[in-house]
Amino acid sequence: MADSAGRADELAAEAARLKGEVEQNEVQRRRLRSAIEETARTIAATARTIAETENRLADTLDRLAADRPEAAERLRGEARHARDFARYERDCGEQRPPG
Repeated sequence: MADSAGRADELAAEAARLKGEVEQNEVQRRRLRSAIEETARTIAATARTIAETENRLADTLDRLAADRPEAAERLRGEARHARDFARYERDCGEQRPPG
């Protein structure tokens, strides 16, 4: 009888330890989720800023192309590339983290 009481105490202690681990893991999971969400917001804001900068660069290259006919084709190509990159950055910034 004493043996089963001792085993029951061991199991109760182990259950309490595991419950504490589960609670700690849940707190850590919430912290990580919050950090992931904040990082995603930062990435999105950075991507928007990059896209805006690339679009301004493309506008500048288009204006230069109008003033420099000898380099117009190359400058317009660079402007297209900048706009494509801006679109890529906007798309990346709109993605949400899994979960």
